[in-house]
Amino acid sequence: MNQISRSRLDLLDADLANRIRHVTSDVLLRLFACECASIAFAWCGNGDMRSLRAIEVGRCYALGLTNDKSLDEALAFALEAADAADEAAFDARDALDKGETTKNAYSKAFGAARAAFSAKDCCRRSSAEAALNAAYESLAALRTAVENGQTLGGIIPATSYDTETEIDQAIVGVLKAILDAICSIGS
Repeated sequence: MNQISRSRLDLLDADLANRIRHVTSDVLLRLFACECASIAFAWCGNGDMRSLRAIEVGRCYALGLTNDKSLDEALAFALEAADAADEAAFDARDALDKGETTKNAYSKAFGAARAAFSAKDCCRRSSAEAALNAAYESLAALRTAVENGQTLGGIIPATSYDTETEIDQAIVGVLKAILDAICSIGS
């Protein structure tokens, strides 16, 4: 089992965090991180190629098709993209507070920032940290999409959720299914 301290994911869903910690394959952990980021980016991303490249490099790294230097370079560029998306989300929040934009516009900017951070996490050196952090960030990104009425291509039931916790539970169910699928391929 990967020895890693508690993560932000533990605060949202300790079961998913523990399941991730019990995966012993660095390859499977990194592929899971990349899948989380891909889904978040598909529904919430802003199209920044640096983030998309980070996901691609993370996959290649997992499969032994690229080296540490490429991973580090992708991480640096993805961090720039995530910081830019985060700044845009803060700007949107300020605009919302001033009545200059809508809650939906802020929510989309926030989701894009979380998706960018999820993509960046694919390039962390530690595959366990990559998986834990990418899952956390993708959950936050996908929550905004569901709050805005998206069903994520039908993988989240088109029902009315009363609380953020219900949305998180639905998304965590999807992330657990992805983790299970990836781990079953590796066995």
